[in-house]
Amino acid sequence: MIIDFRLRPPFGDFLNSAQYNLERNAAMSRRLGMWQAESAKQRSMTLFLEEMDRAGISTAVMPGRVSAVFGNVSCDTMRQLMERWPGRFEGFAGVDLLDYDAAARVIEREVLNGPFAGLNIEPLFTYSFPLYADDRRIYPLYEMAQAAHIPVMIMSGDFGNAHISYTHPGRIDTVATDFPHLTIVTPHACWPHAMEIIQVALRKPNVHISPDIYSMGLPGSQDYLLAARTFLQDQFLFGSAHPTLPMEGCVDFYKKQGFTPEIWEKITWKNARRILELKGSSPKSSFKGRSECLMK
Repeated sequence: MIIDFRLRPPFGDFLNSAQYNLERNAAMSRRLGMWQAESAKQRSMTLFLEEMDRAGISTAVMPGRVSAVFGNVSCDTMRQLMERWPGRFEGFAGVDLLDYDAAARVIEREVLNGPFAGLNIEPLFTYSFPLYADDRRIYPLYEMAQAAHIPVMIMSGDFGNAHISYTHPGRIDTVATDFPHLTIVTPHACWPHAMEIIQVALRKPNVHISPDIYSMGLPGSQDYLLAARTFLQDQFLFGSAHPTLPMEGCVDFYKKQGFTPEIWEKITWKNARRILELKGSSPKSSFKGRSECLMK
C-alpha cells in the first residue's frame, strides 16, 4: 500500500491547470530519466487508475487551489472524484487566504462536515501579488485550522520567477513556532533550501516534508532522502507530483533507495495515514466570520 501525497488526476478543473502543460512535463521527465505518463498524455482517468494500480498506490491525495495565477481547482471537482471512486482519493480544499469568512465556510462545510482531509494554501500565487507563508494576514486561517486539528499544506518551493526568499524555510519555521499544534505539510519541501527545511522539521515535530519531484535526482535530493532514512522518518511523505512525473517512475525511484521495510512503510503510507485521519481527533467546531487573533 502506498499513499501518494501530491498528485493531480486528469479530471475536471485539474485539466485546465498549469500542471497539464504536457510539453513542460515531458521535458522535466526526460531530464530526470523518466517518461511522461500515458494517462497524462491522453488525459484519461481510466489510464490514471490503471497506473495507480501498477504502481501500488492505493490512495491519491489531491491539492485544491484558489489562484489568480494558475487558476482554481474547486472542491466540487475533488468531491466528484472522491464520490465516483470511493477510497481512492483524498482532498485538501483550496481556500482564499485573505477571505476569512469564505475560508471559515470551507472549513465548516468541506472539511469538518465534509469529505476533505485538510486545507491547501499557496501564498505565492493565490493572488497576482505574492505573500510569504508567515504573512500575519494569513494567521486567522492558521488559527482556525489549529483549533479544529485540520492539517494544512503550505506550498513551499520552486516558485519560478519569484524572489527566492519566498521559498525560504524560515517562513515555515515562524508559522510552526506560532502555531505549535498545527500540522504542516510542505509540498516541494522549500526546495532549493533542503538542508534548512530539514533542520526546521528536526526542531518542529509539527512540520512534515514532502519534497515530491525534488527528491528524485535534483540537487539536494540526497539530503531529503537521507533525512527520510534517519531522523525525519516519521515526518516524511512520499509524493509523485503527477502529471509532472509518472507515478510508476517515482515509486520505482524510491524502491531503489534502499529504505528498510519499516521506514518504507512510514514514508509511503503510515505517516500519510496519520495526517489524513487528524481531523477526526477533535470535536467538530464552528467558525463564524473573521478571527481577530494575532492580527498584528
